[in-house]
Amino acid sequence: MNIYFWQSNISPHQMPYISEVAKMGHNVTLVVPKTGQLKIRQDSGWNTPDTTDVNLIVNPDDSEISLIFETKNTEKTVHCFGGIDFDPMVYKGFLKSISKNVKRIIISEGPDLRGWRMPVRWLYAKLKYSKFKSKVDSVLAIGENAQKYYRFMGIDHSRIRPFLYCVEDTNTGIIPQRNDNLKALYLGGLLKIKGVDILLNSYTQLKNKFQLDIYGQGTEESNLKKFTKNNNLDLVTFKGIVNNQTIKQFLNTYDFLILPSRKDGWGAVVNEALMAGTPVLCSDNCGAKQLIESELQGAIFKTQNVKDLKNKILFFLNRGPVSPDKRIALIEWSRKIHKTEVAKYLVDNLEKI
Repeated sequence: MNIYFWQSNISPHQMPYISEVAKMGHNVTLVVPKTGQLKIRQDSGWNTPDTTDVNLIVNPDDSEISLIFETKNTEKTVHCFGGIDFDPMVYKGFLKSISKNVKRIIISEGPDLRGWRMPVRWLYAKLKYSKFKSKVDSVLAIGENAQKYYRFMGIDHSRIRPFLYCVEDTNTGIIPQRNDNLKALYLGGLLKIKGVDILLNSYTQLKNKFQLDIYGQGTEESNLKKFTKNNNLDLVTFKGIVNNQTIKQFLNTYDFLILPSRKDGWGAVVNEALMAGTPVLCSDNCGAKQLIESELQGAIFKTQNVKDLKNKILFFLNRGPVSPDKRIALIEWSRKIHKTEVAKYLVDNLEKI
């Protein structure tokens, strides 16, 4: 197949499976408006992924976009649009494809469902999609919110399939011994939407404190450090930015990862932790909550609910440090979210269209 991926950036959460699709023998082209990494991902330690396995088109103008669709291919051609609501170039490419004999797929997470503007946004989107919903052959919806969103847009449920972000494997092949004392981490941007303040508020209510390491930077950093100091949270440490390669070396030394986001379309750190054998506690407004299937993977708390987060942390405290056997079991389970499996799932869905 000839497969075009139209995306708003070179995503470290999608390039792993895209590269795998190319290695399977398909002719893969990535179309993006720029090559630089997003600031929010830089603040979380992500590097720009390698694109040597695919054809790369950067910031095409109108004539170059037209040329993409004029290219004659003898094989089946599929265009996968990484959300048509969030990037002008991606939307322009989608509109140009409407009159062409190609297969159109949307691969996207859901929109932010919070705030008073939400009904207006949904109504506007509903009107927009009414013009071309019949032209969408399939939606690979990343997270529960995405499935709800595209059903509301009028896409038949039979054409909507669950999908997920994926990351490079974080399993180092080394299983550390059980910790003497429980350790947890937060990994991501220090931004209001990420909810680290919610985590610290819950932490203050615990009688028994534990080591909590916070990785990342952002606009809320000074406020969070001030809160920590004022509340004498001596076991909370701010570690700054650590690049993704370094993170792999120590992620499996923690007993759980906490992702307290007010809203997270996905939350790829959940994938990273699980593949390293580290359980996760995340809010129910994270798309990646769908990976928490049982206590093996971790637990989910109600978004912005300080009490519920505290109670879920107590669950981890009562369970204690993770044993080597539990890490091995979690790593074995996580093979299903490995980039090779995600790539196979994608290609299987494209071939059925």
